[in-house]
Formats: sequence, structure tokens, C-alpha cells
Amino acid sequence: MSSREQYMPGAASGAEVRKEGEKWTLVLVRDLAHPPAKVWTALTDPEHLRIDRRFISMGAAGWHICFDVLDRLLAGQPMGRMVGPAAMKVGGWQRLHAEYAKQFGVEPPGSPSRPRT
Repeated sequence: MSSREQYMPGAASGAEVRKEGEKWTLVLVRDLAHPPAKVWTALTDPEHLRIDRRFISMGAAGWHICFDVLDRLLAGQPMGRMVGPAAMKVGGWQRLHAEYAKQFGVEPPGSPSRPRT
């Protein structure tokens, strides 16, 4: 079993929502058992912020659907909230995912590897 499969998030605590006028802020407080400099580097150094490039097509497909949902909401034809796993269940999500992967020149996660030419 991988560490991802064994992962279980801790309790939801140390969170606060603040509202100042029309601005909302979510504050999450976490104690990490690492030196502050190491944590700061992990949060701000671009090398530490790299995502596996294959996942960019998933993000693009998800945002595509989110903007479609927003467009319909603004046009007075709300579809309801659709994010994360719900967005991935939309009939056209797999197509979008594949189209963005092709556009970006990446293999989508979970697809069989093809020999590189």
C-alpha cells in the first residue's frame, strides 16, 4: 500500500473565516514539525511547487467545466456547483482531459505509456 493510500487527514481544527467588507479570508493554522526556513522554502521556491506535468490536463479540464458552470449561472441558467469528483463525472470530462493532454503534449495520468519517438 502506498503512502497516499494510507493517508488519513487529521481533524478539521485551527481554521477561521474572516470577513472585511466584501473580502473573505480563510485562515488555516497548522503546526508543522519542521524548521520555519524549510517550510518557507517549500511554500515559496518554484522548484518545490512543481506538480507532475501530466496532471495539468486534469486541471485544465476541471477549470473548463467550472467556467462553463459560471457562464450558465451568469446567463440565468444555473446548473449548480460542480467541482472535483463531480466535475470528473460529467460526460465530456474525459474528452476534455484527453484534448488538453494532447494540446499540452502530455500523457494523462493513468494512461498506458507510449514509446517516445
